[in-house]
Order: sequence, then structure tokens, then C-alpha cells
Amino acid sequence: MKTGRSDVVVLLDRTGSMQSIKSDAIGGYNNFVEEQKNVPGECFFSLVQFDTQDPHEIKYTRVPVQDVSILTDKDYQPRAGTPLYDALAKSIHWYGKILSDLPEEERPETVIFAILTDGLENASHDYSKSAVFSLVQEQQNKWNWKFIYLGANQDAMVEASILGIKFDPNVKNVMSFAATSTGTRSAYKTMSDSTTFYRRSGKN
Repeated sequence: MKTGRSDVVVLLDRTGSMQSIKSDAIGGYNNFVEEQKNVPGECFFSLVQFDTQDPHEIKYTRVPVQDVSILTDKDYQPRAGTPLYDALAKSIHWYGKILSDLPEEERPETVIFAILTDGLENASHDYSKSAVFSLVQEQQNKWNWKFIYLGANQDAMVEASILGIKFDPNVKNVMSFAATSTGTRSAYKTMSDSTTFYRRSGKN
């Protein structure tokens, strides 16, 4: 394990309902990355987008935070439905394999997995609610991953608990937000604050 190293994985909803807040989703994500560039410590970023056309579209994998390029209109095109269970499960399996293939001394001290969505599950085919719940619980309890869940126009506490995500009383890792310009940017600010907390705590 590499002390002081953090890996951040962002699972970003790219479904059709995000169209109304597209520019704010892009701007909020870019602000989030820029803020993380100023946090001390080594950090690698990965970004996955999801919708029914592609529930696991990897935009980049383990890029040093200082080298992460901005998200653009070309990169982010909202479309289709919300296979949240499939997207989350596929992303966890994918990243778990990446970490398991790393030498022990190169693995991060802290893994932060952040989810931003404005819709409820409605289109998964490969993974059930119970399967996702068990998978998330395993990552938290066995591997000490830190999950952040931001949900628009929903009771995020309820939806996060369905996914198996534990509310952390030390940080606002679960948040509901309005699918508006202000709400979206506020959600990304919360994501950044929570990520900063976990990176600085250095505790899994």
C-alpha cells in the first residue's frame, strides 16, 4: 500500500434526463477536478459514464489528477435510460481488478468511489438490487472503499441505502440535490469537499 496515495473513481450519469443540466454537469465536474488538483497528496482519477447504450463507458483510467483534462460537450452527450445497478456493479468489478493487478506497494491507501445521478434505476439487465447491495457492502467492509452518492430529485439517503452505501457521519457523503444549475454545482462542491476529507484523513 502506498501511504498518502488516493484513487478517485467517478461514475457519472449520462442519461437523457441530464440534458437540462448538461452545461452545469460539465462545469461542476471540471471545477471538482481543479479543486482536487490543489489538495496535497498523490491522486489518480478515473471517469466512467453510463446510460442504456453503454452502461460502462470508460473515459479514462488512473490518470494523475494533475494531468486530467477538462470534460467537454463532445465528451458528455446525455442520452437514453438509467441502468444504475449494471453501471455500478460493472465499475466496481472493473476497478477491483485494476487494483488487484497492481503490486501491493503500489495500491492506494484510500479508494473513493463517487456517484452522481439524476435518475432512479430503470434499465439494468445484468445485476439485481441485492447483487449490487452485496457488492458495495463487500467493498466497504472488506476493502474499505469510501462511497459518495449524490442524487437529484430523489431521497438520496434512501437510494444510497438500497445500493448498500453507508452514510458517513463524519462527512456529507450522501446528498439529495435539485436538478437545476445551482443544485448541480452544489452537488459537485459537496463531492469535492467529501473527496478532500477522505484524501486528507488517510484512513481507510
